Amino acid sequence: SSVDGQRILELTQWQSQASYDSFQSRLAEEDSADYTKYYEKYTKDKGKSSLVAPTLLSQSSFLVDQAVAPPGMVPVIEGQNALVQVSELVAEAPEHDQKLRAAAIATLANLPNLYPAPRSAIVLKGISSPALTLITNWGTTNEFSSPDQVPTLSLDLDGDPASSLEGDPVTDWFTREDRLYQMVKVIAPKSEKYEKN
Repeated sequence: SSVDGQRILELTQWQSQASYDSFQSRLAEEDSADYTKYYEKYTKDKGKSSLVAPTLLSQSSFLVDQAVAPPGMVPVIEGQNALVQVSELVAEAPEHDQKLRAAAIATLANLPNLYPAPRSAIVLKGISSPALTLITNWGTTNEFSSPDQVPTLSLDLDGDPASSLEGDPVTDWFTREDRLYQMVKVIAPKSEKYEKN
């Protein structure tokens, strides 16, 4: 749930590309009747609650491109109240895709030098689009008296880590959206024993 209350982000991590492809093919094969019944029940019960039907703004699939974490730690986001910054980066033209990717990866090397420093960061590369997403794990909301204490990230443009993403005339070749999220629910994968039953 975004700190500003404007967005909900659902992030699903797949074990491998093969498991994701298998899931997608199964969705294509199955009849949509189950979802139709679910939605009919939802609309029928809608008058009994104050829930509003959600609007899906976008859905994307990404591969982990690069990750960084302190020595001995695994770049992962765990537990409720984790404070995560999601930066979506899109080049304005295809010829800038590689330049933007290089800048995002170079930025990872500078993140441990920040204070406060993030616990870990991951660059995700779009599968069906050249979009990049930088996910930065800042720990938990309990570690900050205010979300305003989370540093504004700078993208390492042309080897200059001080180049700011905001208001810098050299950044008109890509767009960026940053949003802070607080993790509100974690759903673990089913165990093999449960799946067999």
